[in-house]
Amino acid sequence: MELNHLLIKYGPMTTSRASQLLVKQGLSGDAARQRVSRKPPDVETLRGLTFPKRARFIYLNHQFGTDQYWDALMAAIQETNPAYAAALAALRARRGIIPSKHFDIISGSPLRQKHQLARPYRHIAAGATKRRQERRGP
Repeated sequence: MELNHLLIKYGPMTTSRASQLLVKQGLSGDAARQRVSRKPPDVETLRGLTFPKRARFIYLNHQFGTDQYWDALMAAIQETNPAYAAALAALRARRGIIPSKHFDIISGSPLRQKHQLARPYRHIAAGATKRRQERRGP
């Protein structure tokens, strides 16, 4: 199965999960990783956020910003990045809205690491907040 077909069938996912699904389809581990690394032009990669073992979050262009995209991204973060998951939980507890000066505090990010966590996560937080506001309507 091709990578874009996997994304159509299962939705956005990490490159690690895509490789695992390709192995389940009968490819060797090396062949699956090669296929994922040579992604077709219609497969996009989320920039600024990496997952364990250099995995990336991939999706089809038309999936970007959809509920499916955000749900898959949140699930991937919760499964693989405890620091980001803690920040997500804190944001959810505050209905997705916090003053930006409080972000480092609620994310539990130590002073030395605050910019490492905050920069990529702000994009995710902004998108999730926007999605929540769109669901509520005017």
